[in-house]
Amino acid sequence: MIVEQMKDKAIELIKTDLESGNLKEVILKDFSLGVPYAYTVLEFVNKDGTSKEVLGAAMVLNEGGSCNKIENTTPDIYSLLNKISSFSYTDRALAVSTINAISQYYIITQDLEKQDAVEVILNLDGVKNIGFVGNIAPIAKELQKKGDYNIYVFDRGSSCCSTGSLMDTFEYRLLPEMDALFITGSTMVNDTIDMVLDRAINSKINVLTGPTAQMHPKLLDGTKITHLGSVMVNDVNDTVMNLKLGSSCGLFQKGTKYTINVENYK
Repeated sequence: MIVEQMKDKAIELIKTDLESGNLKEVILKDFSLGVPYAYTVLEFVNKDGTSKEVLGAAMVLNEGGSCNKIENTTPDIYSLLNKISSFSYTDRALAVSTINAISQYYIITQDLEKQDAVEVILNLDGVKNIGFVGNIAPIAKELQKKGDYNIYVFDRGSSCCSTGSLMDTFEYRLLPEMDALFITGSTMVNDTIDMVLDRAINSKINVLTGPTAQMHPKLLDGTKITHLGSVMVNDVNDTVMNLKLGSSCGLFQKGTKYTINVENYK
């Protein structure tokens, strides 16, 4: 499964740098289940003593509930990462936020080439049907304005009449007809990403997007995800305070949006 691949490759990234001496240590500074985002803050300490704090986020899904066992020990980075195989959405959100925190450090330090998600589609020939797995309204509206596309929005919780979206139960039928897909990063939390990509048999481009899609492209090597569209948190302390207060509306607008081509980093 893709999520287990991400976990293994994230561990490989930090272990390689720790064993080579490029990093002195990676410190788990903070983690929490906020509303509606979980977050993990890591501090990467370089061999010269300088350090960088980064924040990874992941959507906490409220459907299905969660009943976690009482833990008697404080988790470390690796125990948080291993929650990725849990059947608890809250566990998985913490795991994805930790994967994303590791990823953000390497995205920042490697200064990966960034693009605009809408321009990626506009520059692609042969695209007519565009699917959105999740109600990714800003990109859908922008593409409707700029191009002659058929837009299909699949959303689990929306009213079809009021939003023009389709229930996600129709994904299995319609995804094979899509020429391009934008997929919410939350599919990593609810474990539907593999199914979505399996049905995307004719899609030329698959963009994983949203604050939960902060993964490093190397973690998705060999998958059908072609691009990652997310946000880089510039002020970790301010973001943590607002997430603890449940003030997430517009919060990630303060960050730096980006889209990365996965193919360039295999």
